[in-house]
Amino acid sequence: MPPTLQLQIGKWGNSLGIRLPKSILEIFHLSEKDKIKCSIEDGKLVLEPVTPQKKYVLDDLLAQVREPEQEVSWGKPEGEEVW
Repeated sequence: MPPTLQLQIGKWGNSLGIRLPKSILEIFHLSEKDKIKCSIEDGKLVLEPVTPQKKYVLDDLLAQVREPEQEVSWGKPEGEEVW
């Protein structure tokens, strides 16, 4: 973790904000348009990265599929399906 940093509040349009240095962005793997959560805890301003929802990849999901150890009986045919 880097040493404590002092950041300056700046004005952008009608808003005020702080800029996060590159070192902080790299530590938390943050980039432009990523979201952070802001809260006040024990009188301190706390910023936390919002974990993005995991994007699933079909190949990764299929790699987790395991064949059953024994054949599964689905019962006798019902209707007109062919087994």
